Amino acid sequence: MMTREPEFRWRSIVAPALLPTLLFTIGEGAIIPLIPSLAAQVGADLATAGLVAAMLLVGQLIGDLPAGWIVARIGERAAMLGALGSSALGIAVAAFAPTVALLGLGMLILGASAAVFALARHALLTTAVPAAYRARALSTLGGVYRLGLMIGPFLGAAIITVTGETGAVYWLAIAALVGVAASLLLLPDPEGLLRRDPDEARPPVSPLDVLRTIGRRRQVLARLGLAALTVSALRASRQVLLPLWAVSIGLGDAQTATIIGATAAIDFALFYLGGWLMDRFGRLYTAVPSTIGLGLGFIVLASSA
Repeated sequence: MMTREPEFRWRSIVAPALLPTLLFTIGEGAIIPLIPSLAAQVGADLATAGLVAAMLLVGQLIGDLPAGWIVARIGERAAMLGALGSSALGIAVAAFAPTVALLGLGMLILGASAAVFALARHALLTTAVPAAYRARALSTLGGVYRLGLMIGPFLGAAIITVTGETGAVYWLAIAALVGVAASLLLLPDPEGLLRRDPDEARPPVSPLDVLRTIGRRRQVLARLGLAALTVSALRASRQVLLPLWAVSIGLGDAQTATIIGATAAIDFALFYLGGWLMDRFGRLYTAVPSTIGLGLGFIVLASSA
């Protein structure tokens, strides 16, 4: 007699997977809009401030390569806890940095940690959620990520308005990390949700596995990688260019955070529509309009100088 697979319940992934994601991205979202301003406070000019802001993205790129090996080796929960520890280190380095170089190092560490955390939570949902619900679960995860990036700047703006100190956003980020750690340690182990046997040994992995996979799939990467790289670079650039532009035209830190929060709110409002368009018409119908829109937005910014 066949045993029926237990029915999937959405609330089973809210606390272990979605809540930590929301808290982590709130802390990250509070810092991102203000990196150029924080860099200017330690003596950076506009170009150097842009380089410091880019260190967050460079860190994410560096962290993406070993992230898969780390998660496969120690598990999703341990990887997320480790990422929290290294994120706290990066924030501490940035908060007490007397020089631009140390501030950039802190952003680099924070970016690499965010990459590991992101892959761990993605792997958790991929393996925990049945295939029939997986696309909706991952779409929901993307929506939660956008929600955190929307809430973070608004909270940061409120804290700056109350305290008058831009550096207060570091404490907001630390508080968010503490909340994530508490949710992971006090709530049921997320890996208990996995439908595989929890006592099953993980297959041996090597840091070189990623490089071998890249080599085997080089033709696919050559065809699609350039297009994906271009779209991703455009999307990521807004996180650097908008705060830099706000600094260049003399906006206050609270105003900058509020504007970035508003853009994140629009992003959050449209994520479901984007998913619907992809499901119905394909990725081309979201990639092309978004790329054109980003280009037009940059043209408007440049012409408003």
